[in-house]
Amino acid sequence: MKRFISILALAALPLYANEPQTESVRGTVLYCQAWQFFLLKTEDRVVRVQTKQGAPELSPGDLVEARGVPARRNGRITVEAARYEKKGENGVVPETQSIGPKDLPRVFDEGKTSDLYGMPVRLKARVLNVIPRDWAFTDFDIDCEGAVISASLQGYASKELSEKLSLRPNVELEGFLITLDIDLPEGEVPKIDIRLPDENAITIIPDAAFKRRFVAYKASKAARYAPWLLLVVVAALSFKLYRAHQTKSRLQAVIAERRRMAADLHDSIEQHLAGARLYLDSMLPEDGSPAPEELKPVELVRDILVTAKREIRETIWNLRIDELTQKRPKDVLMSLVQKLASTTAVRVEAILKGLPEILPEALFSDILYVVQESVTNAIKHGKATRILIASDARGPKKFELRIVNNGTPFDTQHALGPEAGHFGLSGMRERARRSGFAISLASKRHTTSVRLEIKT
Repeated sequence: MKRFISILALAALPLYANEPQTESVRGTVLYCQAWQFFLLKTEDRVVRVQTKQGAPELSPGDLVEARGVPARRNGRITVEAARYEKKGENGVVPETQSIGPKDLPRVFDEGKTSDLYGMPVRLKARVLNVIPRDWAFTDFDIDCEGAVISASLQGYASKELSEKLSLRPNVELEGFLITLDIDLPEGEVPKIDIRLPDENAITIIPDAAFKRRFVAYKASKAARYAPWLLLVVVAALSFKLYRAHQTKSRLQAVIAERRRMAADLHDSIEQHLAGARLYLDSMLPEDGSPAPEELKPVELVRDILVTAKREIRETIWNLRIDELTQKRPKDVLMSLVQKLASTTAVRVEAILKGLPEILPEALFSDILYVVQESVTNAIKHGKATRILIASDARGPKKFELRIVNNGTPFDTQHALGPEAGHFGLSGMRERARRSGFAISLASKRHTTSVRLEIKT
C-alpha cells in the first residue's frame, strides 16, 4: 500500500511542476483603461496588470495589491489573470512631464523608454488624422515637430471635437505614455502611444490657419443645408401668404357685405323715413308756427323720424368704415368732421398733425369706431356744443389722438355699462385691447376728453 502511494506521488510531480507560478505586486495606480487593465507603479518599475475581475474601477493614486501570473508582453513585464485589492487612496502619482522636440531622441532611444513608460506626460503637436475604432476608442496621429506619435482617446470623441480635430489643429495633450514594440532591431524607432483618459485631456490651440479652416468648414457645412433651409423658408412664406390671402378674402367678403347693408339702409329704410317725414311735415303749419294741440302727436312722430334718420346715417357711416380705412387717416378724419358739421348743430374742429400716411385696416377701423363713438356719446349724452379732434406725434411710429368736448362731465369710474344696456365705453375699451392701443377717459369741470396712444 505504501508503495502504491509513492507511485501516485511521483506521477503527480510533473503536474505541480507545470502549474503557473503567481506573483504579488503592490503599488500606485497610474492609469486605468476600461477594457480590463491598469498600470501599477511599484518601487522600481511600472507593471501592466491584466485583471480577471472585470473592468477595474480604479483611479490614479489608488494603492493596490495585485496577484497574478507574470508574463512578458511587447517587451514589458505584465501580470496576467490577476486579482487585485484596493488598499487605499494615498499613493503619489508622478508629476506630469512636458515632452518637447528636444526630448524625443531620448524617448525614442531604445532602452531609454522605461523611465517614461506609464508616466503622465504633456506635449504640444499638430493633429494629422482622426480614426474612430470599433471598440469605443478614437485614434489620431500627431506631428510633434516632425516626429509622428499615436494618441488614443478612451471612448468616441464628441461630434464637435471630431469636427475640430479633422481640421488638423495644434493641440496640447495630457495623457499617459505607453510604448509599443520596444523590442525592435537596432536603429528602428519604437512606436509610442499617448493614452488620453477623456476629452478634457485635449486642448485645441486655435491659430490663424485653424480659424480659416474652421470658417471654411462651417461655410461648406451650411452650404450643404442651404437648399433645405431655403425650402423651409419658402414653405413658411407660402403658408404665410396663403393665410394672408385667406384673411384678405374673408375681409373683402365682410367689407362687401357691410357695403351692401349700408346701401340697403340708404336706399330703402332711410328713403322711407325721409318720405314719412315729408308727409308729416305737410300736415304741420308751413309758416313754422306752433302746431295745434291735435297735431302734437304728429310733430312728436316727425321728431322721432328725424332722430331715427340721423342714427341710421351714423350706422351707414360705421358700416363703411372698412372702405374708409383704405384712405389717408387725415383725409378720413377730416371727412368725419365735415359730416358732423353738416348734419348736426355742433361746432366741430380738427387739428391733425403727426398722423401716418397709412394704417393697418383692422387698427384704423377700431380707431375710427372709438372716434365715432366718442363723438356720438358727447352729442347724445353730454349735450356737447363743441368738439375738437386733435392729433400729434409722440415719437417714432407713435402718435396721440384726442377727442375733447364741452359736454356735461360724468364719473368715468362709475359710468353705466352693459349691465344697464350701455355698450359704448365697453366697446371702445374692447377695441383698444384688440388692436393694442391705450385709451383713457377724463371728465372734469366742463371738459370731457378721450385720449388714444397708438403705436403703428
